[in-house]
Amino acid sequence: ALRAPAPGDVVRRFGEALPVGGKSEGLSIRTAKGQAVGSPAAGTVEYAGPLNGWDMVVIVRTQGAYHLVMAGMADVKVAPGQSVAAGAELGSMTDRGPLEPELYLEVRENGVPADPGRWLKQESR
Repeated sequence: ALRAPAPGDVVRRFGEALPVGGKSEGLSIRTAKGQAVGSPAAGTVEYAGPLNGWDMVVIVRTQGAYHLVMAGMADVKVAPGQSVAAGAELGSMTDRGPLEPELYLEVRENGVPADPGRWLKQESR
């Protein structure tokens, strides 16, 4: 089971069409500005930093062959190699601009995108 990384409305689900074409390989949650982002599960941080087109990204390796990818944050508070507990703060969303920010969550099972909805305990509102 996974925790929702941040409260908010799910605005795009796994498999839904993207405005630029293709299908979403994760889900997007519209969050409050400055919202803290927590780890959906315990694991080890494999990457924390900028990634082209995604702002700040954190990748957490969990038990088994699972990786959790959270993207769209303004800053990160963890570093590669760091162990994190479920709910531990990974970073926060931007507090600037006219639009509410969106956090992207992707679950990779053996390197292949899988529907995060399968594991979320309680999906965002």
